[in-house]
Amino acid sequence: MAAEPTSDTNADVVSRHIVKTPGVMRGRARVAGTRVRVMDLVAHARACQLTADQLAAEFPALSRADVYAALAYYEDFRSEIEDALVEDRRSRRIFAESIRSRSAT
Repeated sequence: MAAEPTSDTNADVVSRHIVKTPGVMRGRARVAGTRVRVMDLVAHARACQLTADQLAAEFPALSRADVYAALAYYEDFRSEIEDALVEDRRSRRIFAESIRSRSAT
């Protein structure tokens, strides 16, 4: 059995899996190498009441480590993700209202 790395902190491990890039997905935290945002994984897990392993099965392009890192990121930066979820819902509602108002005219 391989020895566990001793030089990595939890933050180092998470930062290998989770990135924030200005101009990509509005700078939101996402799984490295993908366009899957942490907030989307959290929202999907909540909506479907999924465990981390079930969530990984729902997103086959992600490794289990990616999913666990995303959930760890959420735990460490809960207010950032919760605020992003609120903003995303508000943006969708405004967009839907603008579509409805255009359709009504």
